[in-house]
Amino acid sequence: MDKNTPNRSAISLYAGFALLILGAGVFYFFSAMAEKNAYTYLLLLIALVISALSAIYAYFIYTKKIPNAEPDYRTIFIMGMIFLPMAFSSDTVIFPVISFGFIAIGLANRKKWKNEPKWSEMSPARRTAIAALVAVLGILVAVTFAIWYMASVSR
Repeated sequence: MDKNTPNRSAISLYAGFALLILGAGVFYFFSAMAEKNAYTYLLLLIALVISALSAIYAYFIYTKKIPNAEPDYRTIFIMGMIFLPMAFSSDTVIFPVISFGFIAIGLANRKKWKNEPKWSEMSPARRTAIAALVAVLGILVAVTFAIWYMASVSR
């Protein structure tokens, strides 16, 4: 793809995402006007901020201030696998749709996956950063489960 050509698919994706968030926020806001509290207004504010940031990002892509990039389909596949447990444990329909959609997109473009360097080929600084990130995420997961367990026992 030529760098001077705007990435219309990315612009369409972000514009659609912004409209989806805005529509969901408006629908939620007007669904039960009598029962609104500060939490509802906070959710609406978050939806509007996400919509505004998506519109700004789409503008930067359109004006070519952000270069076009090929999506990393391996990461999209991994995101689908991350959504998979939520898909099985949730009562809503959206998580299975998101999960299987990401998995299908990732697998359909399997030949375009970007190869990550092996652990032995990484610089020591990158290995340290990845190890620290994994350690912090592991601690956060352990703390989350501990808080969840304490909350369920105290009931």
